[in-house]
Amino acid sequence: MNAILIGPPGAGKGTQAQLLQTIHGFQVLASGDLLREAGRVGSVLGLQAKAYMDRGQLVPDQLVIDMILERLNSRTAPTGVIFDGFPRTLEQARALEQALAAMGQRIDAVLAFTSARQPISQASASPSPPSSVISATVASDLASVRPATAGRPLIWNLAN
Repeated sequence: MNAILIGPPGAGKGTQAQLLQTIHGFQVLASGDLLREAGRVGSVLGLQAKAYMDRGQLVPDQLVIDMILERLNSRTAPTGVIFDGFPRTLEQARALEQALAAMGQRIDAVLAFTSARQPISQASASPSPPSSVISATVASDLASVRPATAGRPLIWNLAN
């Protein structure tokens, strides 16, 4: 199963991705982590991306696509992939769809995270649900996903 986690920074995408990896063995492809790691390791694509990031520029779509697809083609988790922070643009989404189709796969679920919480720096005393409750709910729902028969991914809207 392949799933995409989308939403604003701080909404819980990374937390849920790691939980799904731990519990169900999904491989997590987080574009931000991948860009930073590739720059540190010094791969050809990583050094190109690092040059953009060092100048404070966005890494071009095609370079991000190439890096994600390189990792996707070398993945180790047979249970599927959780895409965290990718795709961010229509061009990236189309490239991912084409790459997965060439592998006989597709996106089975999209989890859209929203957050009514204020950033930590502005946090007030307002109560919020414990992250373990949110995590358990998302993990159990995603674990039960089966490929949709109509060829469309399942979509959840998750608010925390």
